[in-house]
Amino acid sequence: MQEKICKIYLNDKPYLFKVEGKFSWGRGKCLYTSKNNIIGNQEWEDIGFKVVRNLLTIDQFQSLKKSITKTLLEIINGLGISIDKKTFSLENYHLFIKSDEVHQLIIQKSRELEMSDFNFDINIILNKLSNFMNLRLTSHIKQLGRSHIQLRLNRPFSLDFNPPHRDGYIPALSDSLNVWLPIAGCDSKTSLPLIPKSHLISESHIYRTSIKGAKINNNFYNVPCILKTSQGDLKMQRPNPKYTEALIFTPFLIHGAALNNSNKTRAAFELRFPRKF
Repeated sequence: MQEKICKIYLNDKPYLFKVEGKFSWGRGKCLYTSKNNIIGNQEWEDIGFKVVRNLLTIDQFQSLKKSITKTLLEIINGLGISIDKKTFSLENYHLFIKSDEVHQLIIQKSRELEMSDFNFDINIILNKLSNFMNLRLTSHIKQLGRSHIQLRLNRPFSLDFNPPHRDGYIPALSDSLNVWLPIAGCDSKTSLPLIPKSHLISESHIYRTSIKGAKINNNFYNVPCILKTSQGDLKMQRPNPKYTEALIFTPFLIHGAALNNSNKTRAAFELRFPRKF
């Protein structure tokens, strides 16, 4: 494995972190095709993402946040970790979980959740996005045989993030709509970075690792790390959706490296919705 420095720009400000892996330039043309694509014919197809306003009401958002907190506490309790539930909140998660090793145990559970793990009706989100997209969407991912939900927990000034990547490299996720909802500690310093129009970049212009070939802070990632393109270092933007809103995008858009430059834990809810045929 090679150790490389990944240099990205977040809203024009440079950040660096170390990545280990076997890097090489990709081969072939652009993986994204407009024909029969889930975001094909959308007015925002060219840019690759959209912020959906008023996805949830305030009450629905608070109910979702409460349900997410309950699920996280159940994960923590199931691992035999004792914390004060009365003073715990998503924003101060880092004050309770300070060990990287314990955090990784929690993440192994929180990144493999399903709709049934929550006492919130996620069909509310599914149906509203179906109407927004004018498509029939489903939570069931055929290749996995289940729904797939991830609770992202990113502690302040940590390496608790995926490297820059495309989910489209993973076959099970390549034909779905990526949905990212801010839940706690999300603002202009912590929201999900992405590169507009990057789904249109050909593979021959991408310098990356293979799937499960990137290592950051002694942790391997399922997604590959995109280190740079033929244009140079990655220049990323943070759309910064508000609470009750959602960021939706094609899985072929380059995103990740969600550095948390705040004093709160960032919690985000990630879903994948394929088309229902």
